[in-house]
Amino acid sequence: MAFLSDHDGQFDVWLSSVGPGRLVNLTKGTEQIVLGGTRQIGFSGDGTEVWLGGPQAPGNVLLPSGSRNRPIRLLSITGGAPRDFISGGPTIAWSPNGKRLAYHLGDKGDPIFVADATGANPRQIFVGAEPGVHCHYPIWSLDDQWIYFVSGYPSANQMDLYRISPEGGNPERLTHNSYVADPAPISVNTVLYLARAEDGTGPWLHALDVSKKVTHRIGDGLTRYTSLSASADGRRVVASVGSQSASLWSVPILEHTAEERRRPYRRGLERRRRHAAGASGDFSRRKPGRGSAAAAGKSPIACDECARH
Repeated sequence: MAFLSDHDGQFDVWLSSVGPGRLVNLTKGTEQIVLGGTRQIGFSGDGTEVWLGGPQAPGNVLLPSGSRNRPIRLLSITGGAPRDFISGGPTIAWSPNGKRLAYHLGDKGDPIFVADATGANPRQIFVGAEPGVHCHYPIWSLDDQWIYFVSGYPSANQMDLYRISPEGGNPERLTHNSYVADPAPISVNTVLYLARAEDGTGPWLHALDVSKKVTHRIGDGLTRYTSLSASADGRRVVASVGSQSASLWSVPILEHTAEERRRPYRRGLERRRRHAAGASGDFSRRKPGRGSAAAAGKSPIACDECARH
């Protein structure tokens, strides 16, 4: 499993085996980590390298999410100097058979390309034609027959899941959600993805039956996910969970600037707040906890709930 984490104070690429095991910091502050609205990390087709969006820059400077034309870099899982791979490709994905790859550029409309496994012979198969349209998260179906991707208007939280033939053509819209991210095929007919509810809560975990065009929410109904990915064979899933805390705030009416003062709420108040909020979300101020942005490769963490779908 490969993931991004600020465990050592700055964001780095980390490796871990499935289950309890030793964590390995692969970059140790030497890479410029890109944090944004697309997947920035994954495994190569043969699993011997990790790809990372963002150019090398000592000091680990964080690029803004709107950066364009940042190159993909490949890092050996055994260590060593990284190498440039594809310029301007924020996200990349190899086909399950390892013979082809798909990626999108950061140009207008986020054009999607299909190329040989080495990046040679690229061919554009789709581009968002309308102003403001983006195309993110290209990922192959397990039978190599389709490329799933998310397209829409991220500034308005209107992003849906589509699929298109690797040969090109008209994409097929598969969902009608307010926000979709991180599609992860786990079988020929099942794709997991994250999506927010109509009221803005989430993101929640969903499963799509591609053959029936039916989608439903799975999980415990409480856990909010921040990233999702699956292994190349779809047998295992890795996800990161957003940890949050809530506090009760009060602001006095003064003739000068008030100093910040926080009062932790009592457990009884917390229960009443949860009951009152229900599906409409919290009424209190919420602060996201520190966590890691996960990405999957050849050996991510197993998810029993997902395996049943």
